[in-house]
Amino acid sequence: MSTYQLIATLVSNFIAKKENKTLWILFLDLKKAYNSVPFWAIKQTLLDMKIPEQFVNAIMNLYDGLRSKINLQGVYSEWFREERGVR
Repeated sequence: MSTYQLIATLVSNFIAKKENKTLWILFLDLKKAYNSVPFWAIKQTLLDMKIPEQFVNAIMNLYDGLRSKINLQGVYSEWFREERGVR
């Protein structure tokens, strides 16, 4: 059993069943998606997978207004808006 399967099983058994609620778990493969997936594509893919819109909106809130700046040997760039990648 992989780590994520173990976590999903534990959470499902001890939380979801106890509360009698539906459980959704999201796993992101950061190795292949980091800084390469446009945010709109993440949202569209989740909707195409028939994930409930309320859950999709909660995930997309992680990306709303995401800004970064680069530190190169103590010199910082201006802030810029992120448009792709994963958090």
